[in-house]
Amino acid sequence: MRALAAEYMAIARPANRRLDVAVDAYEDQAHDNLAAAQSALRVQAAIERRFDRQLAAITFPPAIAATAGALISVNEIRARLAEKQARAQSIPELLSFIDDHKMADAQVEAQVRAIRAQLGLPPPETS
Repeated sequence: MRALAAEYMAIARPANRRLDVAVDAYEDQAHDNLAAAQSALRVQAAIERRFDRQLAAITFPPAIAATAGALISVNEIRARLAEKQARAQSIPELLSFIDDHKMADAQVEAQVRAIRAQLGLPPPETS
């Protein structure tokens, strides 16, 4: 289990750092610069998909594999939402996705907490 936890963290840590940077970039630009905010959202989606591919490559026992699959599924929903949001034609339209994004974030965070618990890891410090 320790090896699986280490493997998970080896992909989660850098993905979380990259995602934090992309989210910060989006938040810094969302109210002023549509093109920059759109770009940050596309970066977020790419980071999420890369993490999903890496997570799918880990061979987990069945119960953890099911949680990993659920995490990948909800993360894909979040990536598609970010891409849809990135196609917004105006800042008000871009900002209209805030509640949907918060719901998607909450679903991903729930699966992250679940897989970390299964792997014997502490809960994440941030989402």
